[in-house]
Amino acid sequence: MLRYLIWLFLFLFNLSLLNAQTMKTCVTSAGLAWHFEDLADHHEQGLLNLFKDPDVGQFFLGAHRAEDALYKYLERARNKQFLYSDQYDFLKVIISENKLIGLVSIANNLPTWFSRDERDFLRSHRMKDLMVVGYSISREYRRQGLAKQAVSQLLSYINENYKFNHFAASVNSQNQASQNLLQKLGFLKLPRTQAVQTHDRFFLDIKSLGKAL
Repeated sequence: MLRYLIWLFLFLFNLSLLNAQTMKTCVTSAGLAWHFEDLADHHEQGLLNLFKDPDVGQFFLGAHRAEDALYKYLERARNKQFLYSDQYDFLKVIISENKLIGLVSIANNLPTWFSRDERDFLRSHRMKDLMVVGYSISREYRRQGLAKQAVSQLLSYINENYKFNHFAASVNSQNQASQNLLQKLGFLKLPRTQAVQTHDRFFLDIKSLGKAL
């Protein structure tokens, strides 16, 4: 019991540092100013607008309806379900000029839309500390260096403060921009399996990079 309380204190302390660090304003190479925020009810319309983007629907939500995904994310935020006692689960929305323009999700629970084949494959690769990365940016804010900067910032923080080194992502095979982004961040593209032909898997071992993101 004492060990759990100490772990919980340290986790919440690190989370408060994450909140303080990610609330600071960043500026992309294209001059776009932005910051992270925790998901809350007042983000509802902005998140729904993001989910209704055709590209987001195709590449991020998969078969999930925008309204269903919105409900799921807001319920988890209201119930503090992004903080589990036995797993780490981070979700930050990206804000620019008081407008929600994207999100980054990093968690060590595999999403349900991973196929059985993908889940088995990822579990065979250091599942004990494997974090799964997801992200989405509003159409008008793409190609400004935002996704790379936001994902890199959260990856680096989690690696430095929680000692997770291994990250995975599953990307639609038609989403070349997202694949290019992951490779710029140091992710390696893994061979496809026969059972999964519509998505490509990516894997990152931060230690193997030998440098900060």
